[in-house]
Formats: sequence, C-alpha cells, structure tokens
Amino acid sequence: HADRADWMAEREEVLRELSALRSTANALADKEAALEGEVLGLREERRGVEERLNRTANELHGKLSQRERDHEGIADEWDREKRGLHRALDDAQERLRIAEEERDHALLASTNSANRYEGLKADSAQQLAAKEAAVSSLRAQLEEQHQRILW
Repeated sequence: HADRADWMAEREEVLRELSALRSTANALADKEAALEGEVLGLREERRGVEERLNRTANELHGKLSQRERDHEGIADEWDREKRGLHRALDDAQERLRIAEEERDHALLASTNSANRYEGLKADSAQQLAAKEAAVSSLRAQLEEQHQRILW
C-alpha cells in the first residue's frame, strides 16, 4: 500500500508538472503569435515609410527640376525631409529587428518547453510501466503466499 501511495503521489506530481508545462507552452505560443503580428505590422509600417520616402523624393526632385538649382530653400527642404524619412525608416527597421528577435526567442522557448514536456511524458510512461510491473509482481507474490496459506 505504501508503494502504491508513493507511486500515486509521484504520478500526481508528474501530471501537475506536465500540466504546468502545457500551460507554459500555450502561453509561449500565444506570445509568439502576438509577436508575429507585431512583426507583420512593423513590416507594413516600414513599407509605408519607404513609399512615403519614394513619393517625397519624387515630388521634391520634380520641384528641384522645375526650379533653378540655386534656389536653396527647396534643396534644404529636400535634405531635411530626406533625413527625417531616413531616420523614420531606420527606426522602423530597428523595431522590426527587435520584434523578430523577440519572436525568435519566444519560438525557441516554446520549442524547448515542448521538448521538455515530451521528455517528461516519456519518462513518466517508463516509470508507470515499471511501477505497474512491480505491482503485478507483488500481486503474484501475495497470491502465491495466499495459496500456500490456504493449502
């Protein structure tokens, strides 16, 4: 009875650990999905900034072509706008890089958690089989002793 109680207690603990690992794996999968959405949003933002940069560059180039090159105001406007858009593009690319790193980290953590879960599951199955074999052996011994007592 003590072996069975110990086995049942170990079994319950392993089941609690497996449940906790499942919860962790699910939470990491949710975080991974959220980060993937953020990455997609940042890629869209980057494309928008690049399109704005191209449109602005084309517009300002057109203005420069229409006016004389010595008109300093337009050249200064072009430089300021270009620098601002390049900064916005650099910022969007940096945020995208960070989000991709976070997504990759979450994916790695999720994979590690799933691997640990599978390992614990396999260990638990082996332990359960060994304990069931031990219980069967003890039952057979008890039955044999019972038969000897009856004869």
